Amino acid sequence: MSSIIWRDSWLLLGLVPIVIVVAWWWRIATTRSERALQLLRGMALVLLVCAIASPSIGVSANQVALVVVRDRSLSTTVSADTQNAVLAQLLADKPADALVGIVDVAADAQIARVPSQDTSDTSPAALINRNATALADGITQAAALLPAGYIPRIIVLSDGLETKGRVVERIESLRARGVQVDVYPLDSDFVIPVASIQQVTAPQRSQGQGDLIMTVDLFSSIRQPAQLVVRNQDGVLQRLAIELTGTTQQLIIPIADIPAGWHRLEVVLQAEQDDTLPDNQRVLLVQRQGAPRILVLADPLEQARPLQAAIEATGSTVTMLRPADVPARLTDMVSYDVIVLSDTSVTRVPESVMELIVTAVSVHGRGFLWIGGAESLGAGGFRRSPLQEIAAVSLEPYTPAKQKRLTMYLVIDRSGSMDARDTGVSRLDIAKEAAYQALTGLNPQDNVGVVFFDDGAAWALTPQVLPDGAAIANALGRYGPGGGTSIRAGLQLAHASRNAVDGDIHHVILLSDGVDAYSNDDIARAIQQSDATLSTIALGDEAGVPTLQRLAALGGGVNYVVQNAQDLPRIFLNETVRVSGRDFVEETVAAQVVVPDALPIGMTGLPVVRGYNRTTRLADSQVLLQIDNDTPLWALRLVGRGQSAVWASDFGSRWGTDWVTSDAIRQIMPALLSPLLPQTSDNIAVGWHWYDDLLEIDVATREEQSSPPTILLTNSAGETLPLTIEQRTSTRWFTRVRDVPSGEYVLQVESNGAQVVRGIVVDGRSELRNDGQGVAILTQLANQTGGAVLSSIDDSFWVSDAPDAVRRYELAPWLILVATMLFVGEIALRRLPIRWPTLRKEVAPASPPPSDNTPDRPNTVQGPPPQPPSRVQRLQKAKRRALD
Repeated sequence: MSSIIWRDSWLLLGLVPIVIVVAWWWRIATTRSERALQLLRGMALVLLVCAIASPSIGVSANQVALVVVRDRSLSTTVSADTQNAVLAQLLADKPADALVGIVDVAADAQIARVPSQDTSDTSPAALINRNATALADGITQAAALLPAGYIPRIIVLSDGLETKGRVVERIESLRARGVQVDVYPLDSDFVIPVASIQQVTAPQRSQGQGDLIMTVDLFSSIRQPAQLVVRNQDGVLQRLAIELTGTTQQLIIPIADIPAGWHRLEVVLQAEQDDTLPDNQRVLLVQRQGAPRILVLADPLEQARPLQAAIEATGSTVTMLRPADVPARLTDMVSYDVIVLSDTSVTRVPESVMELIVTAVSVHGRGFLWIGGAESLGAGGFRRSPLQEIAAVSLEPYTPAKQKRLTMYLVIDRSGSMDARDTGVSRLDIAKEAAYQALTGLNPQDNVGVVFFDDGAAWALTPQVLPDGAAIANALGRYGPGGGTSIRAGLQLAHASRNAVDGDIHHVILLSDGVDAYSNDDIARAIQQSDATLSTIALGDEAGVPTLQRLAALGGGVNYVVQNAQDLPRIFLNETVRVSGRDFVEETVAAQVVVPDALPIGMTGLPVVRGYNRTTRLADSQVLLQIDNDTPLWALRLVGRGQSAVWASDFGSRWGTDWVTSDAIRQIMPALLSPLLPQTSDNIAVGWHWYDDLLEIDVATREEQSSPPTILLTNSAGETLPLTIEQRTSTRWFTRVRDVPSGEYVLQVESNGAQVVRGIVVDGRSELRNDGQGVAILTQLANQTGGAVLSSIDDSFWVSDAPDAVRRYELAPWLILVATMLFVGEIALRRLPIRWPTLRKEVAPASPPPSDNTPDRPNTVQGPPPQPPSRVQRLQKAKRRALD
């Protein structure tokens, strides 16, 4: 049975004006050719309107398209044979014209095979993580695979123990599409004995003294001995021998010697017959009240020891780390009240760490203190880094009207030897990264050009105004290792463009790990004589160090000898900063006090600084000390919910000698830190608990609030989860979050300017714990979609009571084709010399009747002389001739 189906039938109303216009044309037409042309045009327009309305022929079809959702999570391991048997029976009984597809599901859903009539391949998909069940994702994937024109069906082979998502929330969409879902419940009894940690709790905030009381909820399926281990980053805190009872049990464990601050405690259950992670491991974040916690990041650490001593003198707890050693967890970063970055270049700070600092400051209200130095701020290459977003000053130095512009040429060896991998990464790739870092030391108005050379030379980036980071990265990525080593080719190409670009300072940096067979002294002299300079970098033992040293001397630059390619980014950046001479000044100056109240009481004089970073104040920053009217030394800025500060000199032996050798650094440190400390409050109480996949957060205030508090929940990637806050009473609020993925989160509550920050660890539902709800979920899924709960498979499975599907065949392309042919025919009729008979005959005007007074004589009455035809008559006559 077939019928015509219109997708946008309302568009057929457009036929009415077309019929009216064609009828009017037909009425005024004077020849058959005119009527034929109007008819062709009208038919073509009618077909086009019909095509736009998207007609199709619907044909009934009773073929079935089935997608099998195969649960391959750990809890169904013992049922693998059952799944294979069910699938084999389905394929054996399958009608020849039916389609079968397979979706495998565990922590994620993957297509094992698309629906087809072939039954030969049932191999499983590659699932990464089998320690979870995202059954809802598998159902969604299966529904998306069902083709149109077939009776849609899904069969689920699972125990129903979903740990991610909710199948019942997919039922309505399945019903709307008419998809019937059958379920085949699998056995979820485990062959291996199960022992797991269900939950770990402790006071979420307590004083940093006395024992920390921890509560651990355990489950085991059999009686067996076990050990419970509690540890932190420093080692094991508690080890207990316990006896599992074969059911649920609870342990109360006191943990001694937990100081003030945030702590990440890990609890591990080591059972005799089950020590499989992750169900045997839980993490707990606790906070103990005490002195402010300060994280100092520096590389090398030794240069920040005076800073560490000055901060500890304020009573704060100081943690010293190299930036590369910082754990990549937001919960760890926000556990500190203030993060300090001291005189460390961008090459030593992972971008992930910078992003964590930005989130901790701007979103979670931590403080950030940036200490300057010869490898900090703009001199450290931070201009395009995430940290410039939260800096208290602009990293671009003050720009006078005639500031000198730098033109930098990077000439990089890409010979075959540059493909050597000293540390797992090729020398050439490290050189590209070094070139990128060097360009971060330039100002936006500077020029740059990059040359790669082997036997010849070519521009990777022709000399131009500094482009954005993406353009630089793309240019550097186009070249790989090549052949020999022709330093001359690279230098000549760079030197030839000396006069092609503007710039007050022209500098060439040459990098090579080999030896050129020919002398290049003349080209080095030519570079120097053209008011440019040349520096060289010799990489590795096989580089021609004497030759490169001589070239640098002749070119008026500096020679570097590098054994470790990992040092290249730092050297490139330092050379750029040295040549430009804009990012720091090394001279003895006295700081000027802008805000006297910012200095500690009793601090009457300020030591001099022997160098400082050139920066520029921002419109929303507050300058407290300055070098001159254009260069801040100490500045503050509100960044999101946090505070940021910059001290544009170092606290080390290079520029800050007068500060660290006197008591001045200890006097100024409380003033530097106190504005950055988050404002906390005991008027806010925060609690939470999670069960199944639901996280509930409770907030209470001591006083009534005119507006609800702000609650933020941020995951480890820095993404804030949307929350809906509901009010219980005038001083209590709560929010619930469903389907919280397992992981660590930062919870922040703000009210009246004060804030409370906590760490939350969510472990989610357990894959190896049968809560008895699996079969009930599957039954609900089948009942509400018109399916059945099956215990066996026979050939009656393929007999469906569902109405036949409608297979559509689109007519729009054919209508457009016919309309196009009609338009072509209409054009042909107008152009071809076809004569058509006229529909109206021209009749000569009748002679006037004879008058009674006129004598009989021949009709020789002369009328008025004939008038020449008018212009309109001539045009009408010409038109009739053309049509005839």
